Amino acid sequence: MVVDEDYVYWATATSVFGAPKAGGASVTLATNQGLPRALTTGAGAVFWTNYEGGTTMSASVSAPGAARVLQRSLDKPWGIVLYGSDVFVAESAKNRIIRFSRL
Repeated sequence: MVVDEDYVYWATATSVFGAPKAGGASVTLATNQGLPRALTTGAGAVFWTNYEGGTTMSASVSAPGAARVLQRSLDKPWGIVLYGSDVFVAESAKNRIIRFSRL
């Protein structure tokens, strides 16, 4: 679970959701995900890793259901951090950090 200025985000085994911090209905941001693990926020979006399938994704509450693949072919991605326009992901099966642009 992660929180930004306006929303709370969380994941189940297959989906990612957001809901207003002030209360209200939740929004389904992405379905058919592969064990979403770490979540982080920034630049008006939520970002996460899919442990199964090896992807890093992003989505915005302003465009629910339109999740975007940022990186593919990762080996069991786990942790994720945004720093400026860069995304850092921990690739747990290879014990290394991958860096790429979120743009």
